[in-house]
Parts: sequence; structure tokens; C-alpha cells
Amino acid sequence: MKKDKLDKDFIEASKLLDNGNYKKALKLFLKLYKHGHKDIYLNIGYIYEKLNKIKKAKYWYKKGISKNKDFTCMTNLAILYREEYKFKKAKKWFLEALSLNDVDAGLELAKLYLSEAKINKAKEYLSKVLDGIPCENVTLESVNIAKKLMYRLDKDFEEASKLLDNSNYKKA
Repeated sequence: MKKDKLDKDFIEASKLLDNGNYKKALKLFLKLYKHGHKDIYLNIGYIYEKLNKIKKAKYWYKKGISKNKDFTCMTNLAILYREEYKFKKAKKWFLEALSLNDVDAGLELAKLYLSEAKINKAKEYLSKVLDGIPCENVTLESVNIAKKLMYRLDKDFEEASKLLDNSNYKKA
């Protein structure tokens, strides 16, 4: 398959993914994978996650980690482990992603520590998020959540916990 066709199919698959047409996007991404496209592990893992095929999602995230050292795959894998209450594995992957400057992984790690009521550890990682600004690997949403959590933690743990509940994170 020619590069132009690969690029065109990648754009089409990405549009399908953005529009929530996961099955068609998956079919196209898998076709691209078979033709040697190397930057699609995250997309395939994400689609399997959306289709609630967690074992397959983990497989593709791990493939993205081993082939490309993709820190977003690391963070997504860690989130899946956190949701399964496998905190040791989750922490390992959050820390690995953070070591590659995925500052958003610091926020996710802080949330995990907050869910365990480990306030000082949560603050440590919230500080890393806030200290990481400016950085291309941190979203504005993460910065805002980190600021709010840090402020609340300084005032009242219960209020911070309520904020965590409102940030679409499942507390342990």
C-alpha cells in the first residue's frame, strides 16, 4: 500500500474514531497495522477500551509501549489498572509515563493517592503537574483540576474528595 493511501486511510480512520464510529475505525486501523503503519497502537487500544474489550485494549497499549515507548499508552494502561484496583501496576505505569514527561500522568497518580487518602503523596504529584507548566504534555483541563485539588487539599480533604468525584474518576 502506498504512503499516500496509508495517510488517507489514517485520516479517514481518525475521523471515524472522532465521530464514535468505533467498529469501522477499528477495521481501518487494523488494516493500516497490517500494512506496517506504526503509530496506531494507542488508537486501537482506545477503540477496544471504548468497546469494553479491556483485555484487547491492554494488549494494544502494551504493544505501543514496547514498540514506540508511547507515554499515552502507559497512562491509559495505568488508568485501566487503577479501575481494576490494581494500584501497584497502575502506579508503575503512571510513574513510567511521568518519567517521559507525560505530566497528565502525574494528575492521574495524584488522584490515585487521594483515593487512598494519602494526602502528602497526592500533593507531591499535583505539584509536579503544576511545576510542569508550560509543557506540551499537559492539558489545560489537567492543570485546572490539579489547581482545584491542590487548593481544596490545603483547605479541606473532604472538599477535595468531592471535587475528585466530579472529575469523572472512580474512587477506590
